[in-house]
Amino acid sequence: MSVLTVRNIDENLKRRLRVAAAERGISMEEHVRRLLAAATDSSAATGEELLRSIRARVKGLGEIQLEVPERTDAVRPADFEA
Repeated sequence: MSVLTVRNIDENLKRRLRVAAAERGISMEEHVRRLLAAATDSSAATGEELLRSIRARVKGLGEIQLEVPERTDAVRPADFEA
């Protein structure tokens, strides 16, 4: 295993990392390892990549018009007091 030292971490960031790790029941070091792994995972799609992928898949379908159903009165909840 390698060692990575990161200097000049803002105290507020360090506190947030410590709290996030504690909420997950893991050490701060493990939390940071997981964050680094996720941030560098090339298979994880960003929001923009996901949007481009969806648009590419539906591009050939043409324009789609969906029917909007007419609104009706909401169903009244059951009265359990009666």
